[in-house]
Amino acid sequence: WNRLYGNGSIGASESIVNSSKSIGISAVHVASRIKQEMGNGDYNGDSRVGGTFTYDGVGRSGYYNFFNIKSWSGRGSSIYAAYAYENGWNTSDKGIHGGAAFMYDGYISVNQDTIYYEKFDVSTNNGNYTHQYMQNLAAPVQEGGIKYNGYKNENASYLGTGITFVVPVYNEMPNYVVTAPRVGNPNNYLSAISVNGSSIPNFAYNTYNYNVYLKAGTKSVNLGASKIAGTSSVNGVGNIAINSDDQTNTIGVIAQNGRARNYQVHFIREKEVVVNPPSNPTVDNNNQNNDTQHNNTSSVEVSVSDVMNHSGFKYNGDYIFGIDVGTNVSIIIGNVSSYNPRAVVTVSSANGQSKTNDSFRTGDKVTVKGTDGSSKTYTAIIFGDVSGDGVIDRNDLLHVQSRVFGFSNFDSVKDKAADINKDGKVDKSDLLYVQSHVFGYSTIKQG
Repeated sequence: WNRLYGNGSIGASESIVNSSKSIGISAVHVASRIKQEMGNGDYNGDSRVGGTFTYDGVGRSGYYNFFNIKSWSGRGSSIYAAYAYENGWNTSDKGIHGGAAFMYDGYISVNQDTIYYEKFDVSTNNGNYTHQYMQNLAAPVQEGGIKYNGYKNENASYLGTGITFVVPVYNEMPNYVVTAPRVGNPNNYLSAISVNGSSIPNFAYNTYNYNVYLKAGTKSVNLGASKIAGTSSVNGVGNIAINSDDQTNTIGVIAQNGRARNYQVHFIREKEVVVNPPSNPTVDNNNQNNDTQHNNTSSVEVSVSDVMNHSGFKYNGDYIFGIDVGTNVSIIIGNVSSYNPRAVVTVSSANGQSKTNDSFRTGDKVTVKGTDGSSKTYTAIIFGDVSGDGVIDRNDLLHVQSRVFGFSNFDSVKDKAADINKDGKVDKSDLLYVQSHVFGYSTIKQG
């Protein structure tokens, strides 16, 4: 590369050093920026390094734009060399010197003097996030690696000297370490769950809890799952022993990048019918079953509080919570039915539509009726699901951000869902919880 793109007797490396000295910019920074922008490959015919291009309808060649300055893919090859042509960079030396001067004048001289600041303009003087050298979000990390490898391979002793790192520190930064995204396909969703070969009805990839009712005496089932991405792996399937009338099994899905997601199947087995022998053996056999066949459900009257204490969820005077994202409403219906078949629980959406096999959303109404005539309606809260669509995503992040900075007001239900740390107010702490959840750094606890 040094030989190909030198300028006569001057090699490209010497051009970089000479330009850096005269301009007052790090030669390592110039070299790493060129490598970042040019990459590794065959540059034969590349318009950035002297190849043919079209400008104003005329074919041209012999211009050098090693830094991709004002390049734009999508308008043909001419866009890569246009800036070099307009500035007369018709030798590699001019291209190197001109590009280095462009970086110094436009960025380094105004204190955007690290690869982070060149990517993210966080100055309060000239408009935040508007003066960016590059579009590639990962460029600062990639270019930092290029610099490190350059020192390690060419001048390893430099790494042992004192090095100053300029690291931006922001107000109200989270107290956890943000890690780099994991490599690999992040898809960890299922496309179907089956029991004994039959698919669970109304399955949805983003609903993570399901009730399955089994006949009395069932000892085992075959639990199956189909994954969306072929690169993911699934565990928790196969032959499953049914050891109780009420048990939950978890299907785990692990994406190629290591991220895990769980689906839960709640098996509810019909209770065995208990048949007592007749107390009087002379009773007419035709009438025997009228008194001797019964189930083991208690005949004691139960209140709303009794029912809620067996619902599987938390509650207070007005709200039901402790609901994980994706939990199916059939869970609470099944739990109550299992506790006392005479108790009634119904779920409806915020607009009054009945729900029997759909995921919970903030604002859903849960009405519970005890066998003693008592009745109570609770509002479902999923912390972080401020928009009421059953998921926690960027839409919720924008809602909470708008609320925290005073651009909008919430009703009591949204305020409750936005109060992630449950301290009675919606503030920047709650915003950080939602942000961390949305970007995968932590998970909002619903309990």
